[in-house]
Amino acid sequence: MKAKRTNPIDGIQSHGESLREAQSGDPDVKEILDLLGKSEERPPWNLISHQSPAAKSYWAQWERLKIEDGVLTRMYLSKDTSKTWKQVYLPRSLREETLRKLHDQSGHLGMEKVFDKVN
Repeated sequence: MKAKRTNPIDGIQSHGESLREAQSGDPDVKEILDLLGKSEERPPWNLISHQSPAAKSYWAQWERLKIEDGVLTRMYLSKDTSKTWKQVYLPRSLREETLRKLHDQSGHLGMEKVFDKVN
């Protein structure tokens, strides 16, 4: 019998923050969350133009963004466009901890293999 694989992102907490709270506090995504929560239509550029490069990137990918249970996700399309999967926006405050958990749960693979698992 195969052991059930767990998703290391499920239930991530750092200093008492849930993923939802951490995203809401992340300056790169807070404005996107607010705007997407108000309307599924992409907002005008002037509402984003003063934001970070990351926020501008998410604005450019607006059609692929979705809020699920208060968490920002993006439908990711493979380079050859044959596969899609859901990605969770991981706030800066949780990135180091998440990479460490992925590394530990994956049998201490090298960082390159850990990054491959994330993508």
